Amino acid sequence: MSASLALLCAGEAELSVHRAMLEALGPELESLLLAATEINPPLVAAAARLHPRLRLISALHPQAGLTATLQSALLACPSSMLLALDASRPSPPIAALQRLKADPRPGNALVFESSGELQLLPGRFRRGCLGPLGRALRAGEISLPALLGLLRASRMACGPGWCSPPVTH
Repeated sequence: MSASLALLCAGEAELSVHRAMLEALGPELESLLLAATEINPPLVAAAARLHPRLRLISALHPQAGLTATLQSALLACPSSMLLALDASRPSPPIAALQRLKADPRPGNALVFESSGELQLLPGRFRRGCLGPLGRALRAGEISLPALLGLLRASRMACGPGWCSPPVTH
């Protein structure tokens, strides 16, 4: 099954921390995307230095932050699945992303869970998420619990020592 990867950027992010992950996973991915709430010259330059296949995508609803960048990345994704990461956070271990990609569970969204807390990112998403994401953005409902409920996200246990606290934006 083909997959793409998207770095989601809703503000400042040090993109160079993702270089090793992109170099390791890039050859096995159909496309590499950087979806951002604001495309500006410094971001364009940083993306060009990061990876030659990295394609910039502008969020359709920039005021909605990471939710909007996820929607835009899914719209631009040529693959059947999208692995999405928050560009402002360190990359998870490559093995964790490979687990997301290889997990056989059906459904439109697969996210990590740590100590009972769900994390939207990193996550695996399919095009079936577009309808619920669009409805959430139109309704202004972009809180993490509401969004994960709308997406009916499946849960996967997080590896020890690398799960971040849940992102609430």
